[in-house]
Amino acid sequence: MAAITALEFADLQACVSNLFIFICAILVFFMHTGFAMLECGGVQAKNRQAILVKNVTLVATSAITYWLVGFVFASSSKAGEENGFMGTHFAANAAMTDIDQPMWTGEQYVNWFFAFAFAATSATIVSGAVAERTHFRAYIAYSVVITAFVYPVVSYWGWNSEGFLAKGDEAGANYHDFAGSGIVHMVGGCAGLVGAILVGPRKFLDTKEPGVYVPRFEDDGSMHTPFMAQSSLPFSALGTLVLWVGWFGFNPGSTLQMKSTEDLQIIGLALVNTTLCPAAAAITYFALAFLKQEPDLGGILNSTLGGLVAITACCNEVKPWAAVIIGVGAGFVYLGSSLMLKMLKIDDVIDAAPVHYFCGIWGVLATGLFGTSGGLFYGDADGPIFIQWQIAGILVITLWTAGITAAFMGPLHFMGMLRISEEHEKKGLDKMMEDEGKSPITTPKAAKTKALKDPAMEVGIQGNPVEVVKLELVEDDLEAPMVYGEKSLNDQMATKVTTLQSDPHMAQPGLGRANRCEC
Repeated sequence: MAAITALEFADLQACVSNLFIFICAILVFFMHTGFAMLECGGVQAKNRQAILVKNVTLVATSAITYWLVGFVFASSSKAGEENGFMGTHFAANAAMTDIDQPMWTGEQYVNWFFAFAFAATSATIVSGAVAERTHFRAYIAYSVVITAFVYPVVSYWGWNSEGFLAKGDEAGANYHDFAGSGIVHMVGGCAGLVGAILVGPRKFLDTKEPGVYVPRFEDDGSMHTPFMAQSSLPFSALGTLVLWVGWFGFNPGSTLQMKSTEDLQIIGLALVNTTLCPAAAAITYFALAFLKQEPDLGGILNSTLGGLVAITACCNEVKPWAAVIIGVGAGFVYLGSSLMLKMLKIDDVIDAAPVHYFCGIWGVLATGLFGTSGGLFYGDADGPIFIQWQIAGILVITLWTAGITAAFMGPLHFMGMLRISEEHEKKGLDKMMEDEGKSPITTPKAAKTKALKDPAMEVGIQGNPVEVVKLELVEDDLEAPMVYGEKSLNDQMATKVTTLQSDPHMAQPGLGRANRCEC
């Protein structure tokens, strides 16, 4: 058996590496199933269909906008046009217009899909924070902005070699964020936080008594929890577990290759840390809650997600014992930030900001503390500089995301286009969607009848007055009468009239007026 050549080995190595990235990208994409289930379990029953419509539509809009322009801003610029702010190579990357060029290989297609899945993840975080009272069109419009511009620019800063955060200073110190605690999760969490502030808290939460509503926050600072069916909790738990599985593609996949034992070392460490950190966060919250009362499922689920967010920035380099400590810290960060927002009367429906923004901040800081590449706790001489770059990253990501979100949502808020009406908030977004479009556009038109009232009144059976109503058949796009079995529609109507005139029970007192039809 002939030995394979060096070129054949390189091709095989590339195929295996791309297969690894492809599988990880599928896992990241599958996280949208987890987000959908998590949010479906976190909202009231009257808003479940609407939140699912938002999640599915967001994936679609994110794919198109990232394909059109988002990938341009996240990718390298044309030679000679390099800058530290964003990519500008529209000719090669906008809508893949230069797809016949050698740069667009199978490997590049896989990398594009992986990058798109990250962009969509950042955008979908927002929906949970502003759920149940934000207008559908306003949310979808902002999801386009975040995937087309806000997130791609931040990803360029931190992950492109020319980005100012990734490039760092002349001494080699720079911002570290391996899989996106700051670049992905802080962006989504910060946008959700600003959106929740602008749209305001919910005013009409369901209670056990139908038709009676209570606001999320009272003037005295007390807080109400909506009355929800117990079936919502399994949705949330299953969604969290699906997200945890997806994170095994999110973090190890950020290695972006699997071609050597060194790569496998990073992948394996990321896998272990992505298991230990959320586990420690969940146990921490459970223990804290157990000291005061029985632990709640929602808090355990969110602290688990907070641990996953926190380890994302440094899963490739911190030791497993450090991952456990980071997880314990994430449990405290989630608990404290969630309590703080409620004290400030900021209504974040599923605690998206505490999980993604505040635990994301903790993850970025923890990288500067526990990172083996120069963390402050390792006594490295460059440790103080390293932590300064992490703080700088937190500040610029926050200012950029919050600024654009406020600039976009602010005018919508003041024009009354951000929030749904109070009537629709009472009924629910599902009912609003039904009112605005009573049937799917795939529903065919049917024959209509017009009721023409005749002012003349006749005396019916047993002396009761009868109002004469004439029915006129209006045919919409029908060339022949509608036929059912052997009778036409006109024949059936005539039969019904005869029955109406001859049946004495149709005019019994107390059964209402009998209407005689003349067709």
